[in-house]
Amino acid sequence: MKRLTLVLPGVEGLAELREGSAALKLDLPAWARIDAKADREQWPVSGYEAALFQLFGMTSKPAPVAAVTVTQDLPDSEQAGVWLRADPVYLRADRDHLRFFDAHVLELTQQEAETLAAEIGAIYADLGWQLHVAAPDRWYLRVDAEPDLVTVPPSEIVGRVVDPFLPTGPERNRWHALMTEMQMVLHMSEVNARRERQGRLPVNSVWFWGNGPSPTTGGVVFDGRLTSDDPLAIALAHYMGMEAGSLNDAENPRALTAMESILVDHRLLRLSLYAEAERWQAEREALEQRWIEPGLAALHARQIDELRVIGSSGNVWRLRRRHLWRFWRR
Repeated sequence: MKRLTLVLPGVEGLAELREGSAALKLDLPAWARIDAKADREQWPVSGYEAALFQLFGMTSKPAPVAAVTVTQDLPDSEQAGVWLRADPVYLRADRDHLRFFDAHVLELTQQEAETLAAEIGAIYADLGWQLHVAAPDRWYLRVDAEPDLVTVPPSEIVGRVVDPFLPTGPERNRWHALMTEMQMVLHMSEVNARRERQGRLPVNSVWFWGNGPSPTTGGVVFDGRLTSDDPLAIALAHYMGMEAGSLNDAENPRALTAMESILVDHRLLRLSLYAEAERWQAEREALEQRWIEPGLAALHARQIDELRVIGSSGNVWRLRRRHLWRFWRR
């Protein structure tokens, strides 16, 4: 069976859209048809990262993102050891609480990231741990043993009070203390002082997440190709032995139907997390023309047997040709 899977986190819409805001009334006929005719599923996952792992048959909780992406992000580093993400974040004081914002709001440069990582490195140097900066927004901490810790991906808590989502588990006190020490060093950093003088937000904490041993594939085999610009999606494809290409290579979306294909376009996710309504609307309309309309057309033309759309938090739509005759669903 030929199948095209579109992974489009944020496709469901913003809260403002669901509440019927006049400024966000969109004309999306292709999506309306899919939403009305398709079978609906709800995967037992929470968040974008977990949905990607579920797609590839990996159900480890929490999703071991670092173990998968480090092979792509740091190909020249020593892979032995245990990895977890330690991404730069901004915690905003809000009355009696701190609210969480990920690196999207920081716009760090590579040089700033490397300088900050070097400054906080002294905290754990005597443990033999290492902090690597793969990209300004993707940092990795290499430790000597797998921490007994339950963590939460940044994408699940943007804008929320941070306390309920701090790492839990038997080793939580140790990691909370480490986070506090890092915050103190970052508070004194000249890099942050300069950023604040320039009217930019400081990096005032790091966020530990994505820990866990390398996952098993569960026997799932994908005979096809993944197209995406998301580092996690590309790393998962390589982990599964699939070919992977950039969205820029998919100028003709119908070419994706030549074999079973997975396309991951996560541009709506950040806009929906930060409720950037106008930008979300523009990108959502572009996405309709870029992927959804061609996918539906490919199903009509019998180029594929099934069109599957995966949204946020495990929302799944499955549409086959026979479903198009469901005239009673509007």
